[in-house]
Amino acid sequence: MAQKPARLIHTSFYNLYFDITQTIHLCFEKIELTNIDPKTFKDEVMEAVFSKIEEAVDHIHPRRLIFIAFDGIPPAIKLQKQIYTRTSKNRLFERPSDKEYSKKYDKNLITPGTSFMEKLGDYIRYRLSEKLTYNDHWEDIRILLSDTHMPGTGEWKIMSYIRSLEVPPPGSPELRHMIWGSDRNLILMGLLCEDSNILFTEGITYTEEETPRNIFKVVHAGTLREAIEKEYAFLKAQDGFEYDTYSLIRDYVLLNVIMGTSFLRYPRSLNRLSESMKVVLDAYKNFLLESNGHLYENQTINHNRLGFFFEKLLIPMRDLYSAEKANDIIQEFKKFNINSISTGTISRTEQIKSSQKTRERKIMAEEYIRGIHWTMEYFQSNIVSWTWYYPFYRLTPAIFELIEIQDLEVPIFDLGEPMNIYVYIQKVFPDFNVLVDQLASEVL
Repeated sequence: MAQKPARLIHTSFYNLYFDITQTIHLCFEKIELTNIDPKTFKDEVMEAVFSKIEEAVDHIHPRRLIFIAFDGIPPAIKLQKQIYTRTSKNRLFERPSDKEYSKKYDKNLITPGTSFMEKLGDYIRYRLSEKLTYNDHWEDIRILLSDTHMPGTGEWKIMSYIRSLEVPPPGSPELRHMIWGSDRNLILMGLLCEDSNILFTEGITYTEEETPRNIFKVVHAGTLREAIEKEYAFLKAQDGFEYDTYSLIRDYVLLNVIMGTSFLRYPRSLNRLSESMKVVLDAYKNFLLESNGHLYENQTINHNRLGFFFEKLLIPMRDLYSAEKANDIIQEFKKFNINSISTGTISRTEQIKSSQKTRERKIMAEEYIRGIHWTMEYFQSNIVSWTWYYPFYRLTPAIFELIEIQDLEVPIFDLGEPMNIYVYIQKVFPDFNVLVDQLASEVL
């Protein structure tokens, strides 16, 4: 029997999860630097991806489960970003007839439905079968692989699975989860999960000291949650404030959503701030001191309080701007406020234009708030709509346009369904119809 590999971490883990798309990108970039033969490039990437899986299993030693999740067909709001990224950079996927282009190792290969992702899924499935058959250390482990044919992002698949498990009762052995991947979305989703024994890692870092050593960096969702509770412990003693840990953690995630995510950009004015996250957190504390409750209440966002928070956020922004820029913001707010239009001072045409602009801004603000609701639901592993997307994408409302949202109702979404792989590829690669037809016929 082969000797069991040395471990870098000695806590016992039951389940090990891979948001594998992140690993694919890292391996792609690494092989791109060293590969000199385009014919072997894809094979080298596939081998590197599985080597990362082996490395993680050797050091984590999961006792029950390995879950490997590929990105599948995404919700429309994620597709919107993918389309923009590809069209803005004019980057198309593999073009077999163009030898010079194929040497660019285009990362658009890493897209659900491409032949590369199909082959990678088959390759990993084959190598896993080998491990289960010939490696004693893997024989008692259950393996789940969710490939690109299963709709949803890898991170959503992982967190949905963890949420489906029964949380062990107090006093019983803890069910620990290690997620091989530590991007911001995963950590925010982990914060909102009822199970506190979720850890994230970027993997193994090899130092370049005289005596090289391996460093295993880990983020513990439970520890992070405790740190947030400690930071805002003063609320428990605040008169008239309805403190709730559940709502506090959701408030913290909501602040991160406002700072911008892969689904929804930050409000337009925030990109002018330096240390914007600190400013947002300071504004949140000021809001709490004058509020009687959290932004998140009764399992949804309280629009009255969110508007009040945006008012608090506007104060430090004025301090950061020069006096002239601060005045511009105030004037712009008045300009787009229909109530400030006086028929005695401007022409009827100007009134109509201003009125139209006001309505457009109001619609943008309403859609942005819908986007915040959608993203918060997603971070709680709920895809409330596969078809909804923020219609303005790169154009977002400014902070002062988000203050008057008290009358907005909690949005109701149409769930819809994930789009067909053929339709998805047509939308992602609109300029490559011939190749799309060939690819779709292979996949379907």
